[in-house]
Amino acid sequence: MSARIFEAYASLAVESSIDQLLATIPGGLELRERVLTGWSGASTKYDEASRAAYFLVCDGKTLGCFTVSGIDPADASRIALALQGNSDWTAASVVRAVEQALGGSAQRAQ
Repeated sequence: MSARIFEAYASLAVESSIDQLLATIPGGLELRERVLTGWSGASTKYDEASRAAYFLVCDGKTLGCFTVSGIDPADASRIALALQGNSDWTAASVVRAVEQALGGSAQRAQ
């Protein structure tokens, strides 16, 4: 089975879009204040119940979330390591990092 990758974005200029995106992440609303105060960087969360990792990136204008489903905590750690220092947060680069980390294929959800 290949990992599935979902992506979502929110403009920091629209608080409701930030809330909607963060609400999809278990414990995501805890990040709201950091995002609203101009946070720029990357963060990772793993949810055991859903077997999904959430890779968040923010450039001060847009919040992006790449969700990789069907993985375990060790897979999530390997993906986080592959993404470390990534400056190209496009869907294609995230798919490549996931495939590299897992040694297999990853499917971008449509």
